[in-house]
Amino acid sequence: MSGRRLNGLGTGGPSGLGDLQPASVDPMERYFRIIRGQVELPRREWIVAPQWTPPPVQGMEAFQKVFEEHELPRRWQMLEDLFVLLQRGRFMVKSPNWLEPPITAEMADIVSEVGVAVGATNTTIITYTVPDRCVSSFRSFGHALSVVAEWGNVIWTITVNGRPVRTYQNFRLQRGIIAAPTPFPKPITLKGRDVIEVLARTAGAATSAYARTSGYTIAAETVTQDGSYKDWNSR
Repeated sequence: MSGRRLNGLGTGGPSGLGDLQPASVDPMERYFRIIRGQVELPRREWIVAPQWTPPPVQGMEAFQKVFEEHELPRRWQMLEDLFVLLQRGRFMVKSPNWLEPPITAEMADIVSEVGVAVGATNTTIITYTVPDRCVSSFRSFGHALSVVAEWGNVIWTITVNGRPVRTYQNFRLQRGIIAAPTPFPKPITLKGRDVIEVLARTAGAATSAYARTSGYTIAAETVTQDGSYKDWNSR
């Protein structure tokens, strides 16, 4: 190595490699192996070489020389290398956690395994309490009756902490089936200790009801008291 020149850079110094320092000495040096793919990136020239000569800054000539001859070319090289690495790397693109679960999410498929007798007052068909320091997103809903003829007589309501979910209060028609729940127009998002319930009552003959809501629960990295978006930073 002592008798070679690499890309116009002379050799010299005690190591025999001149100004080609290893990454541990000079992280800005571009002749070290990049971890991703063991890539070695060559030096690049300016796309448009600067033709102007900046006027000297009085009293700062030495600093200006260091910046223009060392700092500026290194910054240019860093941007050039970043462009190449971005083309060679793999990047994951996903929807927000309340729309698409991260790998750390746990399934929350809440379903009534046996029919629940429905009376004249609201009866809880299914319920779920979000664990503390977690958030949940429920994305679909399905329900059924043991007596099909009673559709239209049974009145359904979905609540969160006792409050009806908008457009899911006192509805009578079927919204989805147990085997294939219908997606909500927007997922129902819950923070730690929130309670979601599906209630039913009947204005007709006796019947048993079934319900299912499917989603997932995420252990939150940052939990805020008001349940803002930061709750959706996963571990």
